Order: sequence, then C-alpha cells, then structure tokens
Amino acid sequence: MTGMVQREFNVKVHHSSGVMNQYLGTLLFMLVFYQTCNQCETLYRIDQCPLITCKCSPKSKLVNCTGSDMKYIPVLPTYAQNVIFTKTNFPNITAEFLYNLTLIRVIRLHFVDTLTRIIDPDAFVKLTNLSTLEISGSYELKPDMISPILLLTPRIETVQLKSNHWETIPGDMFLGLHNSSIQSITLRDNVIESISGTYFSDLRFLKRLDLSNNQLLDLNLTGLESTSISYINLANNNFRKVPSFCGPTGQPTGKYKTLDFQKNYLQKLDGSSFQCLQVLQNLNLDRTSITVIRTNTFVKLPKLEKLSLTHIGDHLRSIQGFAFNSSSLKETILHG
Repeated sequence: MTGMVQREFNVKVHHSSGVMNQYLGTLLFMLVFYQTCNQCETLYRIDQCPLITCKCSPKSKLVNCTGSDMKYIPVLPTYAQNVIFTKTNFPNITAEFLYNLTLIRVIRLHFVDTLTRIIDPDAFVKLTNLSTLEISGSYELKPDMISPILLLTPRIETVQLKSNHWETIPGDMFLGLHNSSIQSITLRDNVIESISGTYFSDLRFLKRLDLSNNQLLDLNLTGLESTSISYINLANNNFRKVPSFCGPTGQPTGKYKTLDFQKNYLQKLDGSSFQCLQVLQNLNLDRTSITVIRTNTFVKLPKLEKLSLTHIGDHLRSIQGFAFNSSSLKETILHG
C-alpha cells in the first residue's frame, strides 16, 4: 500500500513537472517568436522607402527625400549610402537628430535648402563612414559654425558649401582639416568678395577648389603651394585681370593642371598673364570680355594642350600675330 502511494505520488510529481516544462517551453517559444517577428518587421520596414516624399534607388544606393512637411529623419533602407534631403524643415541639426542615419552606412550626405540655422559641432561624429558632406542653400546658417564641425569630422574627403549667401568666410574655416584626407572643397554660388590661399594651406591632399560664381575681384593664391590642387575654378567672378599664380618669391603657388576662368571681365591678355603655371594643361576663357590677345600670350604655358575661347566675339577687337604661339597646344576652340 505504501509502495502504491509512493508510485502515485511520483507520477503526480512527474506529471506536474511535465506541465511546467511544457508551459516554460511555450513561453520561451512565444518570446523568441515575438523577438524574431519584431526583427523581421524592422528589417522589412527599413528596406522600404519610408515616405511618399522619398525616392529610393537600391541599384545606386540612393535615397532622396524632399518636402517642407519633413521635419525629422526617418529610418532609411539599409542599402542607402547616398542620402539627399532637399527643401525640408531641418532648422537644428544635432547628433540626436541624425540618429537614424547611424543605423546605415552613409557615405555621402547632402542637405540642400533645408532651412538649417544651427548645426552642433558633434552632429556628424557618429557617421564614421561619411566621405562627402554638402550643406547648401542655408541662408540663415552662419559660416563660423562650419569650422567646429569639420574639426570633428577629419575623415571627410569632399565638402560642398554652396548657395549659402555668404559674403565672407572665416580664415580658420578649414583649420580642422589640416593634415586630413580632404580632396575637394566647393564654395561656389555664394557672394564671397575676398578670400586667400592661406585659408586652404596645409590641406596636403586637396586636389579640387571651386570658387566659381562669387564676387571675387582679386585673389592671393599664396598658401596653395602646400596643397595638391590640380583643378581650380574661378569662373563667373569679377576679375578684371588674371590673378598672379606666383608666390612672393616668384615661385609657383601650385601645380595646377586645369584653370576655369570663364565669365570674367578680362580685357587684355599678354605674356605676363599666365606666369607660374608650368604644368597647366587646360585653360577655359569662354565668355570673357577680352578685346586684345597679344603676341606670345600663351608661350609661358609649356604644358598647355587645350585652350577654349568661345563666345568672346562681341568684345574681341584684335588678335596679334603669333598670339597662339605654343609648342604644346593641341586644341584651340574659337567660335561664337
């Protein structure tokens, strides 16, 4: 009898333990299933274009969002590397505001006409793959906010600061990029009246500098000799003469290969116009106000291969003999 009671008790205990194990197993399954579903839902959600105001291209890894109703950064598709925000309402950009961008591998980031007034210095610190940064069309953004930002993003390679209505920029704007890997700086479409080559000195890897569409009358290029600039764009400014590319000791300020000088108010060209451009290969003088091209104007450009002088017919009065004397020139474009 005692044995029977004992066996019955063992059976009940075993049965109770089995129910408990089954219950725990079911609970564990539900938890795992819930987490898995949440992860699947999250992955599904962020692989889709988030809003009707965004256009996404998985092939080019591009997301382009636009619209004044957009006041925050949504979760973007995991493939997004090139992200553009246009005509949005982003007055204050902070690291917290950009949090959703840290969930993806952003390489190129563009803010265009975003009504931005304030950007925290550490806003882009956590975007560790960021290579290109554009902040354009922000009329209320003060230029002195840029230097602290660049100081904390030394891995940046391309900076575009266009159409911000800046009349001046601080001399230390790019100080934080000294000895960095910066390769391209664009300040076009502003109203800058004065700037110096010293603003860009010690940017050892800088190859491209675009100062076009400003209000420059003259330019001291001393300081660029410490860079690697091969392309410089000075188009559509207020130059009456070609600025000197020689330093104070008469040495070249850089190894420029392409000079875009179109849409300026040049009137006369002669042999002294293009000194210290020993490696220049491409020269664009389209739509300038040149009236006279004198003898041997380009003879001091020993590497010049392509020269463009289109749409100057309304002003040009005289081309002197041997004006295009050159042992290297391969293509001269004259029409319009």
